[in-house]
Amino acid sequence: MQKKQLLLISAGVIILVALYAFGRTVPSHENHDHGQAPAMAAGDGQTVAVANFEDLLLEAKKRIPAEKLTQIEALEHAVVRGDVHHQEIAVNKQLAAVWDTLNEQPIAAYYLGKAAELENSEKSLTFAANSFLNHMGHIQDPAVAQWMANNAMELLTKANEINPSNIDVKIQLGQLLVTSSEPMKGIGMLMEVANTHPENVEVQLILGNFAIQSGQYDKAIERMNKLLQRDPENPKALFLLGEAYRNNGQIDKAKEALVACRKLINDPALAAEIDDYINELH
Repeated sequence: MQKKQLLLISAGVIILVALYAFGRTVPSHENHDHGQAPAMAAGDGQTVAVANFEDLLLEAKKRIPAEKLTQIEALEHAVVRGDVHHQEIAVNKQLAAVWDTLNEQPIAAYYLGKAAELENSEKSLTFAANSFLNHMGHIQDPAVAQWMANNAMELLTKANEINPSNIDVKIQLGQLLVTSSEPMKGIGMLMEVANTHPENVEVQLILGNFAIQSGQYDKAIERMNKLLQRDPENPKALFLLGEAYRNNGQIDKAKEALVACRKLINDPALAAEIDDYINELH
């Protein structure tokens, strides 16, 4: 079983799996431009460029029917006078809707984000951020996926500034920050949630996942065991516990946790993968 597939079920962190697969870090928000992000350092020290919105838009326009292109270009020049602010919000939402019908989700998410920034409400900013995040797992180009992550992070940062008490936003933002140039800021945000809301299962799973990623297997084992005391039939926690034990060289305990996880999985294909994975352990 591929590690990527396993992590997809471990804590619902498809975003993190994608970013780890790219082996890159996200640049900070300072002087960030929706249209173009600066180049980033890859895990091996090489520089990797992030997608440029203008380039993405140009390529997308080449793929669409002529009548749709005419409609889009008319909308792009629709705001000329009057109540410009509200017109821009409406036009960006219309552009997002048109691009969405054309299955061009990154472009649609961009315009939704522009509308959300103009509205500047927690609800619209969070919705737009999720529009980026929900489609990242379907993007094959790492540069495009990273550009989407950058935009989502910026939108979530603004939503968090409006309402710092929104735990879901903090968790999403913390995950992205951990894979950015500010990993400790992200960990701090996640730890804050874990300490103030220890009953929050999602943040415990995420921190357990990060502990495994960083080689802190004992911490992951401790965190997952505490979670399982409260929620003994949580398959994600059992899977992460098994992974932590496996990486820590405790194969028998790893098998025990993974077998318990397997019993709780209803998806036949996923259950078969876990069976194969258990059989590979030795």
